[in-house]
Amino acid sequence: MNKVRAFQRQPPANLIQRNVRRLASSNDVMDRSSAISSQQIRTRKKMRSIKLALSVAAATLIAAGAHAAEVEVNMLNMGKHGMFQLDPSFLKVAPGDTVHFVAKDKGHDVESIPGMLPDGAQPFKGEMNKDVSVTFTKPGVYGIKCNPHYGMGMVALVVVGDPSSNLKAAESVNQPGKAKKAFEELFKQISQ
Repeated sequence: MNKVRAFQRQPPANLIQRNVRRLASSNDVMDRSSAISSQQIRTRKKMRSIKLALSVAAATLIAAGAHAAEVEVNMLNMGKHGMFQLDPSFLKVAPGDTVHFVAKDKGHDVESIPGMLPDGAQPFKGEMNKDVSVTFTKPGVYGIKCNPHYGMGMVALVVVGDPSSNLKAAESVNQPGKAKKAFEELFKQISQ
């Protein structure tokens, strides 16, 4: 009888081990479910951060695209309209746009033509055989020339926004040689 009593008072070792295992496994399940919740919270926070970053990036790209464009004009010995060309020779751009004059062939430069700039616009003069980038900020008409080949008609007309501020003044500038005819044709393109 003593043995029976002892048994009733103390459960067998294997029963204790089973209960410990059962408790441990139920705690394990609780830990896993709380880990999933924590992981879901972290995932949601990461997704919010990613959405915010993408929104900021998209807004920046939209704003940058809406403000300025870049255009390339080539300085050429032979263009589609003959010798000594700025190609294209006529551009319509918005204020803030940049034009890159690229020295594709040697022996050329670009510079603004006096009298063919809007009020307040800064004249520019590039170096021989060098690329030049110009950002046009003032609306109006800009006459551009290659100094060595100006009389041969190597000119361009850049119209920035509304040309009315200096159109009449630009048209009245006296042009040498073939530049005169070239500008007559370029001014016709403004109304097209």
